[in-house]
Amino acid sequence: GDWSSDVCSSDLAHLVRAAVQKKGVSQKAMKMVVQNCCTAKGGCIVTKNWGFPSKISEAIRYHNNPDIAPKDIKKLISLLYLADMINYYSLGEVEYYQINEKVLKEFSIDSEGKLKTIVKRVQEKLDY
Repeated sequence: GDWSSDVCSSDLAHLVRAAVQKKGVSQKAMKMVVQNCCTAKGGCIVTKNWGFPSKISEAIRYHNNPDIAPKDIKKLISLLYLADMINYYSLGEVEYYQINEKVLKEFSIDSEGKLKTIVKRVQEKLDY
């Protein structure tokens, strides 16, 4: 079989789906969680097998979950996570409350207003 069957079993997806339905989480959010988990683990495996430097593989592995990132790359992982969340937020795919509070605090983002200001500045720099 392919690597994804080892990384993300249908049993896991079923358990996650049941748990999030009990909490009232949207199907879109649930799909994002499962896909991002599988993509991160799979990307880490693939890049390790291709001989990429371990920091790149580890960045891919942990960018969706900075809380469990190794200490030596935690700041980098938090920055990657925040960049990812800024993108999702600007697209309306995540809400402010869904962003990791520790990461927000690490970058002194203590309100949705501050996040909106950052999003606006990023969009201006990228000429959206």
